[in-house]
Amino acid sequence: DGKKLSKRHGATGIAEFRDAGYLPEALINCLALCGWSPGTDQEIFTRDELIQRFSLERVSPAAAIFDHTKLDWFNGMYIRALPPAALAACMRPFLAPEGASVDPEHLTEIAALLQDRVKTLAEVPELTDFFFNEPVSVDPSQLVRTGMTADQTADALKVSAELAVTIEPFSHEAMEPAYRELCERLGLKAAQLFMAMRVACTGRTATPPLFETMQVLGRECVVHRLQSAEARLRGPG
Repeated sequence: DGKKLSKRHGATGIAEFRDAGYLPEALINCLALCGWSPGTDQEIFTRDELIQRFSLERVSPAAAIFDHTKLDWFNGMYIRALPPAALAACMRPFLAPEGASVDPEHLTEIAALLQDRVKTLAEVPELTDFFFNEPVSVDPSQLVRTGMTADQTADALKVSAELAVTIEPFSHEAMEPAYRELCERLGLKAAQLFMAMRVACTGRTATPPLFETMQVLGRECVVHRLQSAEARLRGPG
């Protein structure tokens, strides 16, 4: 923070950064640039590049400041550069028990879907919970979009579930045109139907792309959640 460094000032152990979801490569890269400059605009370095290019002559005598925001940026860059399977392996220790035993192929699909949204691995439990658990609560007020009634939304979700049963293959490439055609048939805007479906399937208004998310959730899960949201809107009886 620009103040003189004392024995306990800002003390943080390496294990704390690991437990907070930072990759070793990101932390090393960030530390290397604390007070040292390569003389260019390059910021991302492999460990071999740092070994080859680092020199004490380019270390500034001015006080260096450890920037946590910059570390988040580095970590996000390194996470996005990982192969999805490698990211999945990094994610696994951070998952809640419900997700920790998921098979590697399915976890790799989830990792690929979330890769652009993750800054630290500590964010993984919150970002992935709806893949492994039913949405804690689907708020009817979030399901019903502007310009629609609860009955209209329930009817639209019913038809959406029926369509999900029939789409072949159950892929985002096949789903998007089918659901856009459904919007036209129902006289709805895509934003109205798609947001209602997003909330029904995930319990959230902000997620990765809807149809990619539905593909990873799988047909059975999507149909069940659309039907459950419809039932919630219709109420008892």
